[in-house]
Amino acid sequence: MKGVWGLGHVAWRLVCSGALLTAVACAPSTGGGTLTFDAFAAGPEALEAAGEYEFVTQAGYRVTLTQATLRVGAVYLNQQVPLAGGAARDCFLPGVYVAEVTDGATVDLLDPRLQPFGAPGRALLDPARTAEVWLLGEGTEIDAEEDGAVIFEAAGTATRATEPGAEEWPFTVSLSIGSNWRRTPTDPKKPGDNPICRERIVSPIPVDLSAAEGYALELRIDPALFFRRVDFSQLPESARGYRFSDAPEDQPSLNLYRDLHGTGAYQLRFTPQ
Repeated sequence: MKGVWGLGHVAWRLVCSGALLTAVACAPSTGGGTLTFDAFAAGPEALEAAGEYEFVTQAGYRVTLTQATLRVGAVYLNQQVPLAGGAARDCFLPGVYVAEVTDGATVDLLDPRLQPFGAPGRALLDPARTAEVWLLGEGTEIDAEEDGAVIFEAAGTATRATEPGAEEWPFTVSLSIGSNWRRTPTDPKKPGDNPICRERIVSPIPVDLSAAEGYALELRIDPALFFRRVDFSQLPESARGYRFSDAPEDQPSLNLYRDLHGTGAYQLRFTPQ
């Protein structure tokens, strides 16, 4: 995974050849110094123990998840908050990236215990106002057309919250992110619109964070928010129950995929170790 430190990904790659922070001079900073920090991810802190997760969705379904994992390829923190209604951006935020975790993890979202990323993160001693969570497999470049990794996998059952004992929808999910989800450019004169990297980045996540010695980064992910708008009664039926499509072929699958990118499901903080 290439780092994106500095005044933008393109500038970083030109100046530093895509390397991570091997030379502090390649990473502009308004403060002083750098540090490394441990990084962890987990499911909602409110879960009492690993196992099932039951919740009621915005669409009126009572859902019980018995499996839910998410592949997080990287996490980045940036000093700048994008302007609402501003010009369309490319796949990287403007401003200075001040922290990064580039060794990913497959996170059990039904486990509230902290699960470590593959290696410590690196940070400048500057505040962050925006975060990005990258959803991609190990070794996959952010702009690769295809990624064979399963990004989100889940299983469970759903019933009408207001109708106990009514029809039940046992379901499974196995989502990847590649050309199967890439949106077709609406303007034929701009074939580069809607690049695949946008489908892999959850951003901008609002934060107010500063790295410090002796602190670790925690990423909490709530899968309940992925299912909030799903109408399970519209799911296509298969021989083994109901299965979400790994493409925008039906509304439940499209809603799930879109809310996988909802920033409210991702919470970050630095905590003392």
